[in-house]
Amino acid sequence: MKKFISALLVSALIAAPVTAFAADVTKVGDSTIAFTTTVTNPVYKVFIPAATPFVLDPFNLNGRGQVSSPDFCIVNRSNVDVAVRAKATLTPKATVTIIGDKDVDTKIVGPVKEAYLALDMATADDGGIINLTANTAKWSYSDELVEFGPGKLEVNELNFLLAKATYDATNKITGVSIANNAAGFRYTGAISPYATWAAADLSVSIVFSISGLTTDDFDQYVTNSTDDLGGLNHYTELTYESD
Repeated sequence: MKKFISALLVSALIAAPVTAFAADVTKVGDSTIAFTTTVTNPVYKVFIPAATPFVLDPFNLNGRGQVSSPDFCIVNRSNVDVAVRAKATLTPKATVTIIGDKDVDTKIVGPVKEAYLALDMATADDGGIINLTANTAKWSYSDELVEFGPGKLEVNELNFLLAKATYDATNKITGVSIANNAAGFRYTGAISPYATWAAADLSVSIVFSISGLTTDDFDQYVTNSTDDLGGLNHYTELTYESD
């Protein structure tokens, strides 16, 4: 079970209704009345992976592929819709060649150390079972891949639109939906089976950028595309390194 941290938590003080009382004027002339302005701020609470480790398994001994990982979950428990953009950067050692497909070198003698790495995204339609306590989910995938490749060691197509959670009148969360409030991804790929691999051969850092969205903007992005989320106001930016 993965540990998750709160990527952004801004606790809002929701102002109580203000009653407008009449002021008694007891003399003729100018009277100055002071008014107090209150602001109702949204509550931002988005859970992202505290780390995104993956496993290199040249002979696929675990049966999950030569490159595998747990399912990583992002959960929006805010009272507003959010956009989450993840920019992932792959850093291979100088001895590793990154290729754009799974056709890695399979020579037994003198193999070239080649690697193919991608992030496999789970869309809302894939569904799953969410554990709200641990903010984890079991996802199904349909090979919607964000791929690294030669000359493409940085990818920013990992974009998620997550609807707001359900809150009651006292600003207490009452529900989170797997289909609307959560998203998932994992690592996949291939490596040369006969090369000698070390954990330091491949590492990935991910920057999560989280932005609040009005209902109208959220609906517009959902209707059109999640690929272009430029111009949004970032509230936070966090970076985590893979193990």
